[in-house]
Amino acid sequence: APSCGVLVQGVPILGRYIVFGNHFTVYGDDRYRLDRHPVMSRHPITPMDEGDLRIHFGRQSSKKLKLVDLVHLSEPDEALSKRFDRYIDNGNDIVMFDTLDDDHLMRIGELLHKKSAEHKIFALGSSGFEYAMARYWRREGIVSEPRTFGPVGAENQLIVMSGSAAANTAEQINYAVTQGFVSIPLHTDRLVNEKIAGEERNRVSAIALQALTEGKSIIVSATIGPDDPIITRTRDAIDQLGMDPSETGTRIATQQGLILRELLGQTGIGRICVAGGDTCSYSLRQLDIHSLKLRMPIAPAAPLCDTASDNPAFDGLQVASKGGQIGAPHYFLQVRDGRV
Repeated sequence: APSCGVLVQGVPILGRYIVFGNHFTVYGDDRYRLDRHPVMSRHPITPMDEGDLRIHFGRQSSKKLKLVDLVHLSEPDEALSKRFDRYIDNGNDIVMFDTLDDDHLMRIGELLHKKSAEHKIFALGSSGFEYAMARYWRREGIVSEPRTFGPVGAENQLIVMSGSAAANTAEQINYAVTQGFVSIPLHTDRLVNEKIAGEERNRVSAIALQALTEGKSIIVSATIGPDDPIITRTRDAIDQLGMDPSETGTRIATQQGLILRELLGQTGIGRICVAGGDTCSYSLRQLDIHSLKLRMPIAPAAPLCDTASDNPAFDGLQVASKGGQIGAPHYFLQVRDGRV
């Protein structure tokens, strides 16, 4: 069994910070604690009601967790090393780290690299852990610098499947529409109902195929922003159906994946974009995709990838997948045009 677990959650390059155990995230030009964030505090599927990650994870596990905070990260190397050992010796199961900037990532990466020779460490967290280790390993020459990627070239058409309620994604949708993309809103209150979900998929697929036949790029969206009335209508439908609200995202994203499967099968389009965490996870499963290989970076945490699928129809498909709050307003155009 591991000697300990470590939790590295902050990712400064994405505007995600851990400060004295509390998670803060950027929104526009401001930063909010996660339980007061304009989007995440009222996320339609996973609303965040607690910003202190110690409390948040304490609700999910009985494991003892101890924080290395910003003040501790400013200690000399030997003092920080002894602190880590002391936390483990005192019976803590997980050590969590504050992260405010890239210097903190470097210190965390160095500490964990050295401690891995003494402890069997099980690492948890977001890509913050990967950034921490990669930064230290690159500085020490343990791994090489990442290779550069040139533009991959434009595709004539792009299919975007969005399940995100983030205002950032709404801005991306609206901008793309001004540039000629066709917006096709889903009636998610129908998609969650298994008896009529097929009818809704057929309706959307017919509209989408018509637009694609005309040479247009399309955006099929579950919602456009956090205030879209479809969110309330979908919640009402879930209540009437007696569904577990936690299953909503999975059910909608699965239906979106089935629509993607139909559109790709009919058109043979070679590049798609999927927006929204749950949407990426569950919709791409409907394409029998089992792995992704980086083709080129588009934005941090939202690259363009080549897929590997057991289904020849989808093997080699180019996919850009992104979280709701990731990317510039022109992100969908960047994906279509294959440029950073």
